[in-house]
Amino acid sequence: SQQHLTVMLRLSLALFFLFSIRGDSACIPVAGDQILARDAAQAIKQFEAVPPEIALGWAPAIGAKRIVSRSEWVAIGTMTNLQLDVQALPSAVCFERASQILTASLVEQAIKTTLGNTAQMAKVEVIDFSHIPLPLGPIEFPRATANPSIQDRADTAFLWRGFVKSNSGGTAPCWARVIVRGLRTDIRAKVDLKPGHIIRSNEIEQVQVPYCPLRHIPVESLTGYIGMMVRRPLRTGDILAPSQVVAAPIIARGSTIPVLVISGGAQLRFEARADTDGRAGQPITLTNLRSRRHFVGIVRIDGSVVVHSRFGSR
Repeated sequence: SQQHLTVMLRLSLALFFLFSIRGDSACIPVAGDQILARDAAQAIKQFEAVPPEIALGWAPAIGAKRIVSRSEWVAIGTMTNLQLDVQALPSAVCFERASQILTASLVEQAIKTTLGNTAQMAKVEVIDFSHIPLPLGPIEFPRATANPSIQDRADTAFLWRGFVKSNSGGTAPCWARVIVRGLRTDIRAKVDLKPGHIIRSNEIEQVQVPYCPLRHIPVESLTGYIGMMVRRPLRTGDILAPSQVVAAPIIARGSTIPVLVISGGAQLRFEARADTDGRAGQPITLTNLRSRRHFVGIVRIDGSVVVHSRFGSR
């Protein structure tokens, strides 16, 4: 029917008009929060007469579009004291917020910037990341928002939250799931070590092991373990940790050691028997060989014991 044809024609014209002004190629990208005169000048040359940084209205949100009609342009022209040729104006102009989409390369680059000097020895593997449009601006992944596993597993992916600093001064959140690997020096047992054993240089070795550079782990060295006493059983190939060893005693329980007693300006020297093992700088209980009375002193680095007046007999 004639009425049906009229409806179809109007619908076709409406769809043609909608897609012609809302297609990506038809929309003018806007860098900031507001549409500026320089943005409008890309579609309406008459706005070249207006200072380019003059704001004409709010820009759409990321992912949205704003259609400015001919009547709105007339009102904007009046606001900016610009006499527009209405007949030369387009029926509508589409604006969209300029945006960017994260890529694995952008995420890796931002994370390596955060790692600084550590990045030279680290490998960043990007597993996944946010795919929503983001405003233009630098991408940042602060070290404080990284959430690596509490387990020392370098092959474990973790969530790292970041953000984009937009050109207008705001921020937009983003995220990435990544694996960050590096190498550190650890100390490994070459033989089985029993509790109470004093570690010798030929019983341990340095090895390079993977770790996450975001975890603050002190650098280990052989000298930090040689001469230390094992606290718990260690098997060949186990990685040593500071909590597994303790300083070896320099005085053995039952040994006879020299004692120096200081009281004001007076000094007294004699020998006593150690009732316990003794470590440098630590208290030790001893027995006077003559009186059989017990007393406490401080172990010195040379293996002797000093007793000050504040350490009384008992």
